[in-house]
Amino acid sequence: SRQGLGFHFSLLAAGDESQTLQPSGFDWGITKNFFSEILPNNNQLTDVPLSQQRRSPKCIARLIQNSQFLYHEFSIPTGIRPQSGSRMEIDKYTEDAGETLLLRCSIQPENWPRFFTEITQKYPGSALVDLDDSLVKAVECLPDKDLSEVSRSLLYKPSQIKGLDRNIIFLSGLDTVIRRLSNQQEKRNNKTHKSNFFALLARQTVDIVRVAISRSTHTMIFLEQTTPVDYLSLGLNEVEQVNLEELFFRLADTHSKQSEIELIHAHWKNAEEHVIQERYREAEESARQAQQLVTRFGDETHQAEQKALEEKINRARKRRDIHRLLGEAEEQLEQRDFDAAE
Repeated sequence: SRQGLGFHFSLLAAGDESQTLQPSGFDWGITKNFFSEILPNNNQLTDVPLSQQRRSPKCIARLIQNSQFLYHEFSIPTGIRPQSGSRMEIDKYTEDAGETLLLRCSIQPENWPRFFTEITQKYPGSALVDLDDSLVKAVECLPDKDLSEVSRSLLYKPSQIKGLDRNIIFLSGLDTVIRRLSNQQEKRNNKTHKSNFFALLARQTVDIVRVAISRSTHTMIFLEQTTPVDYLSLGLNEVEQVNLEELFFRLADTHSKQSEIELIHAHWKNAEEHVIQERYREAEESARQAQQLVTRFGDETHQAEQKALEEKINRARKRRDIHRLLGEAEEQLEQRDFDAAE
């Protein structure tokens, strides 16, 4: 009817069938068939694959590209691997913008306090991504509880960092994960009967690794254990390895010192994203860090924004608590425990 009035019907559908950590079952083939059935015959569907890598600099993009070969190296059958209609492309004619960092660093247990102090004070816009709980354990063992809390506010599981990006990513545990998968595959190869159970676990682990290494827009630092590991097709064995002092120097040399206002906004961004993920403890800590800076360097506008953020966190936490209590009350009503429900 609109065509008769001079309107032309247009439809744009976007989707990603290679989602890994939270797969939805989305399939382009099924989707295209569906639209072909319900749309008028004169409407032609055209595929426009967006395969160009847009987030990370080339050195990290190559790492992401190499990571897809891990599915083959750990003998994960094609039918179990993520399905995707296109392969990521790297523009060979475009140079990285500025000096990017891709480094490996091994940190001794006694140096964790220095590491977390440096990162939380100077780079609150970064993210600490933990693949094997090594960072969680390091944070829990920090003698300074205030340092432990602010460090936790920068700590992410792969499922939590998914959908986000950061200028600087510190990734811990990749060496441990690769070593564990290699050992498991060796045991599997020695067995006569080979089930797909290992393949399913390996696929899930590789999915997590690929999400974790694809979050950086500039700098990627791999935090390692002391035992060397073969990174296989990732090619990380050729990446420069530095000690803690060299790491601090390279970060300071590459990333300009942030102003107090920039630090405030970094903590605000963290708090907002923590609220979305219902990580209220971390959101409150990020807001507390921002408040300390606002008190010293902020103006009335910053103070008003800080107050609004704190109120938003409080409202979100109260909503979560109310929903939890209502859920408990419903369960008690189903059990006919009316006194407890009240």
